[in-house]
Amino acid sequence: MNAETHIPAQDALDEKPLVVLIDVYNLMYRLFHTRPPFTMPNSEQRLEVVKGVLNTVRGIIKNTPLGKAGRVVAVSDSSGISHRHYIHDSYKAKREGMPEELKSQRAIIKHVLDAIGVPFIEKGEVEADDLIGMLTSHYVKLGCRVLIHTTDKDMLQLVNEDVLVFNPAKKILMREAEVVEKLGVTPDLVASLLAIMGDGVDGINGIDGVGVAKAAKLLNTYGSMQGIMLSANEITGVLGEKVRANLFRVAQNVSLTVICTNDALLDERLVAYADNHIHNPEKCQKIHATYPPLNLI
Repeated sequence: MNAETHIPAQDALDEKPLVVLIDVYNLMYRLFHTRPPFTMPNSEQRLEVVKGVLNTVRGIIKNTPLGKAGRVVAVSDSSGISHRHYIHDSYKAKREGMPEELKSQRAIIKHVLDAIGVPFIEKGEVEADDLIGMLTSHYVKLGCRVLIHTTDKDMLQLVNEDVLVFNPAKKILMREAEVVEKLGVTPDLVASLLAIMGDGVDGINGIDGVGVAKAAKLLNTYGSMQGIMLSANEITGVLGEKVRANLFRVAQNVSLTVICTNDALLDERLVAYADNHIHNPEKCQKIHATYPPLNLI
């Protein structure tokens, strides 16, 4: 990694510079499903998500719940299958591909963000969750605080003293205390909680009838997924029967729900692009000149 990377501090009084990692697909889909369509005149090109993403990023550059950001990075999913698909063939099997009306805006978003100095990071066959996890580790090692901009509850497993999650839909800043309040477990147990509960959207089958409360109680009682496995015979009643019947699958689920944080797996060129591409407020104001179709929005 580039140990000499300089990230400007957001505030002279703050000893740690702030890096914001935007889960850009999460943002794009939320905008696509909540904004009315806007099409360029005499064209079929849609622009409402482009506008929403640009306005959101401008707002983040202007300020965040933790103050000014020294760096803003948009992190994207990529095409192709990830390692999770090899672990279980049901993983995201029922998910439909990106709608063409959104896919056509993705290319514009990438161009626009790059033009204002916000790198659009993607890596073939690596999900955005894992890229965010790796980049989070990278920036924490550089002495930064990281703010992850997403509504995805999976990201809550990354929360610690230097890493926070901001839910833009609910306007909530998620620290460890908020994670415990929401899910009943500390961030280090979130991946196990999700493995026990399952996630129908992602094709992860958990223990039937076990939701947040019961999953949290199991983990808090036995301390970890390993503790549950070692103590499975001690769990009484119907819950115990369900745990024992689903133990293998739930243990396998953890490999689907845990986010990779090994920054050694990052491509050096990708890291250099992220580290050396710094947003510029002046470019944000001039982007309409850089990309004329934006004059329409």
